[in-house]
Amino acid sequence: MIPLMVDDQLTGFEAIPKDAVDILDNVQLLSDKTNYYRMDALEYVKSCEKTYDYVCVDLYIGNEIPKFVFEDEFIQNLNRITNRLCSINCTFYEYQNFHKYLEHFDVDAVKSVNEDNVIFLRPKKS
Repeated sequence: MIPLMVDDQLTGFEAIPKDAVDILDNVQLLSDKTNYYRMDALEYVKSCEKTYDYVCVDLYIGNEIPKFVFEDEFIQNLNRITNRLCSINCTFYEYQNFHKYLEHFDVDAVKSVNEDNVIFLRPKKS
């Protein structure tokens, strides 16, 4: 899931494999200030016209991050929609796997959060 925060509004979208069981139909939203979209993360980031103060990338299929998370197009679009901070759950991966991000982001911090490895990135803006 990628939660996105703008002002006091929370927007989230879920990237679910097409063959996965539909478990989210009964999920209750956090509040009436929550917008929830169920769509492909790659397509959302590509077509998104908003920008967000905080973007959290927590995309896994089993123990694997989808390949598109490491592709230039996704990284560039993630930079475009991120105003201040982006975090990526990179548990099961080495931080070196994220070297492609350094063209568009500066590393702010690397932390363990609830036993997950998370890299925090600040977008480089031209």
